[in-house]
Amino acid sequence: MIDIADKSKCCGCHACAQVCPKQCIKMEMDYEGFLYPIVNKDICINCGLCEKVCPQLDKVSSENFETPLVYAAYAKDESLRMCSTSGGVATMLANYMYREGAYICGAVYTDDFKVELIVTRKEEDLKENTNFKIYSGNCREYIQRNKDAA
Repeated sequence: MIDIADKSKCCGCHACAQVCPKQCIKMEMDYEGFLYPIVNKDICINCGLCEKVCPQLDKVSSENFETPLVYAAYAKDESLRMCSTSGGVATMLANYMYREGAYICGAVYTDDFKVELIVTRKEEDLKENTNFKIYSGNCREYIQRNKDAA
């Protein structure tokens, strides 16, 4: 059973809550607005799936890997770079994926400044939503609602 005593050991990915077969893990917001897993111990069957899927608890040993390389990139197009939080890289990658016929999933701001998840194959959706954002939230309902999109 997952127990995050040190909040710096949780990245807020929701993997534990999404993999739980009993759905006994809920993500609850702390006073700073970050979500952390809380386990209903009355329902938990101690299957251990939450701990196995957790990227913070089940870290891969780096001794089997060469020294990691670090890559940095940004768009050469300054107008693209200036309207993007990723330096334009997310837009460039999404455009490439569109050309390959892939679906793009992202978090965008709505007109009333709420974060909304979208899945699309339409390049014009990207042009309207160059403000893709990093999203820390519950994707379970969204994924279940849209699992037939592909």
